[in-house]
Amino acid sequence: MNRIARENIKTLEQTKTVVNSLSDQMYTHLSTSSIGQHIRHILDHYLAVQQGYDVGYIDYNARNRNSNIESDRKAAINLIDTVSVWIKKSSFVDKPLVICTEVSVSQTENVTISSNLSRELCYLLNHSIHHLAYIKLLAKSWDISFASDVGVAPSTASYLRQQNAT
Repeated sequence: MNRIARENIKTLEQTKTVVNSLSDQMYTHLSTSSIGQHIRHILDHYLAVQQGYDVGYIDYNARNRNSNIESDRKAAINLIDTVSVWIKKSSFVDKPLVICTEVSVSQTENVTISSNLSRELCYLLNHSIHHLAYIKLLAKSWDISFASDVGVAPSTASYLRQQNAT
């Protein structure tokens, strides 16, 4: 397993730990968006890559919004496990991929760009960490804290280690 895949699995395990440490109410409580919606959003992106990898076309717009992942923690945990197994068991070939995504909030404007699996796994990793940071902030309202590295970008962690060493 390559380093990028390994770090995605670690981030998915962090995500699973986060989901497991919440009550159903905390998971579905809405402020601007619920923790469950953030979890679903993270997993939708993984599913887009998983579903598009074999055909070489990943459509990040075709996500499963409002699925039971938003309200059912067990379903979320099962999906996290499924995605982790897919990453662990796959012997990925870093073949060319075409990515479709929207780029404008004021009008429907899709672009297609060239990419590869390593690049998309890096995107998934950083995207997941970004949403875990939001989740960490939302959980503070219930006095729930997570490990200090949850929601911290790898480059930020390196910077903090460097600062602490001096």
